[in-house]
Amino acid sequence: MMSLLVTGVGFTLAIASWGLLLLRKTRQTYELKRIEKMEVISDFLQFWNNFEIVSRDVLQREDKKFNKYSIREIIEILQEEGRLNRIDVLALDEAIRLRNSIVHRGDFISAERANKLMEVLNEVIQKLSSD
Repeated sequence: MMSLLVTGVGFTLAIASWGLLLLRKTRQTYELKRIEKMEVISDFLQFWNNFEIVSRDVLQREDKKFNKYSIREIIEILQEEGRLNRIDVLALDEAIRLRNSIVHRGDFISAERANKLMEVLNEVIQKLSSD
C-alpha cells in the first residue's frame, strides 16, 4: 500500500512538473514574440522621430516657425517647396497613420510593413538632409 502511495505521489509530481515546464515554455515563446514586436515598433518610431527632427530642421533653416505647424502641415509645406513628391507624401501619410495607431491605440505592426515604411522614411530623411 505504501509503495502504491509513493508511486502515485511520484507520478503526480512528474505530471505537475511536466505541466509547469510546458507552461513556462509557452510563456517564454510568447514573451520572445512580444519582444520582437516591440523591437520593430521601437525601430519604426525612431525612424519617425528622425524624420520629424530633420523636417523641422529644414523649416528652421528657412526661418519658418516650425512649432506652429502640425506634422501634416510641415509635410505639405515641404511638398509645396518641391522637397517632397506625391509618392513621398502618400508614404508619409501611411507612416503617420501607423505611428498614431501604435502610439494612441497600442497596435502592433508586422515587420514587413514596418521595414517598408522605415525604408521610405530613410529615403525621405536622406532627401531632406541633402538639401
